[in-house]
Amino acid sequence: MKYKSLFYILLFVGGIMYSKTNAQEPDRKPLSKFVSPEIIAKKKTDEMKETLQLNDKQYKKMYKLFLKEEQKKLNQKDNRPPIPPNREFENRNNMMPPSKIQPNFPPPPPPINDNFRNIQKERTKREKKIKKILTTEQYEKWKSEEIKKYKINNKI
Repeated sequence: MKYKSLFYILLFVGGIMYSKTNAQEPDRKPLSKFVSPEIIAKKKTDEMKETLQLNDKQYKKMYKLFLKEEQKKLNQKDNRPPIPPNREFENRNNMMPPSKIQPNFPPPPPPINDNFRNIQKERTKREKKIKKILTTEQYEKWKSEEIKKYKINNKI
């Protein structure tokens, strides 16, 4: 009898502890808010300095380039439209036929071809800037490292 009541008490205390730890998880902030563009740019530049033996002038220029890119990415993330709510779920609750509900979704994104062209333009601009900063040997080494990273990430 004593063991049975002790078991239930421990089970109850364990349940309370588990619920308190789960209740704290939603307060976490996204990781991207903690990592600033400066930290990311410094990390990328430090990696390049190790692999390509950059001098101080090249290091500063590469840092500025990476910093601009990361700040631009952060601004693009902040300016994204919000995700629209699930309309089908609302329809079940309201019991209205889908034809009577007017969806107010954001306008559709531009065609994929335009996005692809814009990304290609950005890449070529970036490569031209990097080519101006690095020497020919450094650029060739950097280019081969980028290809290796691409193959690893895309498992080619």
